[in-house]
Amino acid sequence: MIKDRDALAPEVLAAKLVARALHDIAGPTSGLTAALDVLGDTNSRDLHAEALDLARDSLTQMAARIAFCRAALGGGGGLEGEAFAVLAQTPFAGSRARLDVSAVEYGAPRLVLQGALILLQITAEALASGGVARLSIKPDRGNWRACVNGEGARARIVPETLAGLEGLGPESGVPGRWAPGRYLYALAVSAGGSLDFSAQDGQFCVALTCPA
Repeated sequence: MIKDRDALAPEVLAAKLVARALHDIAGPTSGLTAALDVLGDTNSRDLHAEALDLARDSLTQMAARIAFCRAALGGGGGLEGEAFAVLAQTPFAGSRARLDVSAVEYGAPRLVLQGALILLQITAEALASGGVARLSIKPDRGNWRACVNGEGARARIVPETLAGLEGLGPESGVPGRWAPGRYLYALAVSAGGSLDFSAQDGQFCVALTCPA
């Protein structure tokens, strides 16, 4: 069981998580805005078909990212059954990295599934240059354990994320990368569980363990 290392006002973490969620949907929002601008321009009719495609793609991405943020950062809602498998792929949409969920047991408690989504969000960023992420969720000696093993030529968890995973504050760096790790740490603390991670050249492992 881990304890809260760095006392943090809940509203501070909440603000950083909201900022991160808004950042994640900013991209597709911009794409939708651009598409609507083209569709509203009567002098660009030859581009309307491409603009419609962009609008559809942007709306799809926006809906997926909102659903992911709601589940991962908003309390774990919407994770029933294999809905988790769909949400799990969201951080890897358009990514060079590949996700393997063949070792996932979908009957895990909601908090474990929620924590696993945050693990995948962190992993997708760490594998921005490509690689493979393998997620396992399974019972482990009276506990549930969610673990992601990431491997890639340039796999790297940035210092801001590591600070969050260690329960430290956002003194420096990019808060958007700090917030998910710090929230995962807070989930582990609240559940009486543990959070473990290790990293070396080209690979890393992050795991959340919670009492069953």
